[in-house]
Amino acid sequence: MKKTLILYALFVNAFAYAQNPSEWRLSKETFKGAGWTGLWEYNYDNNLLKEVRFYQDKKLFSVYKNFKYDAPGNITSYQEIFYDSKTLSEKHYFTYSDNKLIKKEIYRLKNEEERFVMSLTYQWTDKKVTLTRQEKNFAGLMESSIFYLLDDKKNITYIEGNDPNNINNTTLSKFTGYDKMPNPKIFTKFYHDDIDVISSNNPLQSFIGGTTDIYTMKYNSFGLTTSITATTNYENSKAINVSTYMYIKRF
Repeated sequence: MKKTLILYALFVNAFAYAQNPSEWRLSKETFKGAGWTGLWEYNYDNNLLKEVRFYQDKKLFSVYKNFKYDAPGNITSYQEIFYDSKTLSEKHYFTYSDNKLIKKEIYRLKNEEERFVMSLTYQWTDKKVTLTRQEKNFAGLMESSIFYLLDDKKNITYIEGNDPNNINNTTLSKFTGYDKMPNPKIFTKFYHDDIDVISSNNPLQSFIGGTTDIYTMKYNSFGLTTSITATTNYENSKAINVSTYMYIKRF
């Protein structure tokens, strides 16, 4: 699930298109791949997210609610409530500087007490985003870093990671080519699956490990992306994953 969703990573940016993200909101997103299906329903109040419902294999998996915002409209916190799981709920907190995300913290709620799970800190430059992750495990805190390299249009070209000792960087993903249309995630400031660094446009091809992914997009008459089909080629096998998107006009 993590690998598949990272392929659709996007970056919030201002566009000179008629499909300005201030005019539209993402209302529904679906995913169909090998082994599972997903559905995200986005509900708004005064054009701000009020609730997100996530269904996995047609069963309600979690609900995101209690959204809070700062003056520019950035999400500062929300709660994720899990169903049919030992983890009842989590709280997510966000900190910004100059409208850019610089820190994210996740806490697990148990008996109304918040217990630290992980923190993500972000350093932004024109061509690079450095993500430092601290996660609690049985041995204490484990720290690792991921580096997102960007082109002039703020699209991700490479994703690199390092080992826990910060010695060697490894290329995790490589993206070659993008279309000229805004990707669906710019129409909501909510990014599920803990993906916070995203690209401006839709990728055309990516390489992850030994796999090659080719992406095919469809658009509606407003120029909005309505589907992304990812064809994954690995040795002699092939897999197809399809994501679809529906929108509502901002009121």
